[in-house]
Amino acid sequence: MGSSGALTAAAFELFCNFKNLSQLELKEKLAESENYFHGNSSGLDPLTIYLNKTILVDGPEIITVNDPKFNGHFALVNSDMKRNTKTLVTYYKSQVNKSRFANALIELNKHNEEAIHALLSSDMEALRPIMHNISKLQYQYFDYMIPKHMKNTWKEGLDTGDYSMKLSGAGGGGYFLVFGDITSIKKKYSLIKL
Repeated sequence: MGSSGALTAAAFELFCNFKNLSQLELKEKLAESENYFHGNSSGLDPLTIYLNKTILVDGPEIITVNDPKFNGHFALVNSDMKRNTKTLVTYYKSQVNKSRFANALIELNKHNEEAIHALLSSDMEALRPIMHNISKLQYQYFDYMIPKHMKNTWKEGLDTGDYSMKLSGAGGGGYFLVFGDITSIKKKYSLIKL
């Protein structure tokens, strides 16, 4: 989702010839390049963009999968506010060893796994409470990463249950993933439906 991933993938497409590398080797090369932007890349964002495929990481394996059917349930919300990825990564690293934050990450990882399985089976009803839980945890523990003018919109979704919001890559832009009924959000922000 991040613009650093898109830029890295575009540079590789134009200037590098890594067609004979395995997906894991390619991910490592892309990670080395994307590290320039925020110092600690997994390589997954640029790999997804470079391959133009949905990928699933299962242990050491990288598996390309058929794109899940979003059926209009997802959109990107433009907050019109640029954020600095490096600053956010630094903040994240400063919090990761604190017990409350670490416990929240364990819970968040569990919900992320559940979300992946619901998406792969295109089960949007099962996904609804999972996305709500992810949104709630991020609102509570990642509030530093949410621009102030977006917090009311985020909380409104949590309170009404109409939609859930999720952080996306910060590089160069302030886009957030939204799941659910986007009717009230599209009156305030520009959206890209997925």
